[in-house]
Amino acid sequence: MTELSAIERGKKALREMQAEGVRITKNAVVTRARFDHTNFNKKDYENTNSNSAS
Repeated sequence: MTELSAIERGKKALREMQAEGVRITKNAVVTRARFDHTNFNKKDYENTNSNSAS
């Protein structure tokens, strides 16, 4: 997988958020772009979180 530049990650994050219908703020887009860069998997995080709560 090729590394995306910062602006490409931002555009990708924005497109994903628009597709999901998420409320878009500058900080939300920046955060998503950064997590994408670190290969952070939101679904895995949510699964771990919900499992520990039960």
